[in-house]
Amino acid sequence: MKSKEELLKEFIGKAEAACANVIAVAGEPSSIKSALQKITEGENEILVSNPGIIERSFFEQIFDDAKYLKNFDKEKLRNAKTGIAPAVCGIASTGSVIVPITGDYTSYISMLVRNHIVILDGKNIVGKPRDLFDEGNENRFLKGSYSIITGPSATADMGPLVRGVHGPGKLHIIVTE
Repeated sequence: MKSKEELLKEFIGKAEAACANVIAVAGEPSSIKSALQKITEGENEILVSNPGIIERSFFEQIFDDAKYLKNFDKEKLRNAKTGIAPAVCGIASTGSVIVPITGDYTSYISMLVRNHIVILDGKNIVGKPRDLFDEGNENRFLKGSYSIITGPSATADMGPLVRGVHGPGKLHIIVTE
């Protein structure tokens, strides 16, 4: 069985190989906030989905700037360039993130914005997809709906590889160490 450090290293390598921009940071709000500021520099409105598994007080410390919209309507969603969603876990062997899509705008944010930012707790990385259903996880993943996201949207249906046709053209993953 791999250590958490080995899983994190493998996850980062695989996610980057799938063309995701991965930023590893310490698990404090200030570190996550700093990474977000770099990614979203120059943007005025960024949609933020329900924090899900992120502790509410932790969440509020990160998104205290007015440019982070936590309450928005469909019109804002239609015109948004960037959105942020929490991941419940990551898969090291594929570099994928698991994003909940139940009950709010998280699924729309993960598919409709040009730049998708995912925040992942590095302690929640499993080795392989089947590990999602190991003892302790089986009830968590059988009681909801999730998207498994590996890299930005890409297609080669009509010739050369094109990014961002069917979803976000950029995927940024902020993973805590």
